[in-house]
Amino acid sequence: MLFLVGASVAGLPVPAITGTAALGGITGEMLLGHWFLVSPRMPRWPLRALAVVGGAAIVLDWLVHLAPGIPTATPAGSLIASVALAATSLLLMAAVWFALGYPSYPGVMAATGLSYLAVLTALGSVILVRALAAGVPPL
Repeated sequence: MLFLVGASVAGLPVPAITGTAALGGITGEMLLGHWFLVSPRMPRWPLRALAVVGGAAIVLDWLVHLAPGIPTATPAGSLIASVALAATSLLLMAAVWFALGYPSYPGVMAATGLSYLAVLTALGSVILVRALAAGVPPL
């Protein structure tokens, strides 16, 4: 929520929405996954929906920030890292989707564990793509 408010105050509503949807979808999937671990008979479609929202928002966030163009002084390593983080987040969300298709309890366990990794890569992706779009090289 603070992410959305802070970016909106700066006059950037679309990047704020894409970043919020990416981090919120993936983090929400992880948190809701824990609830499903306690109550395994619940339907899995909300987890799958959050995985789709998080994955799609990562793609949109990357496109929104880099569609206007990448600053010419951007180091190649930073750009490669940004692509790798976004691609890894997408891969993990796809793995979450397929893990939820496994019919028993270990499917939800795997999806929740994979979403932990996706939270880390998505956070890195969202922060790094904003730094690159602003022309600020990461340390």
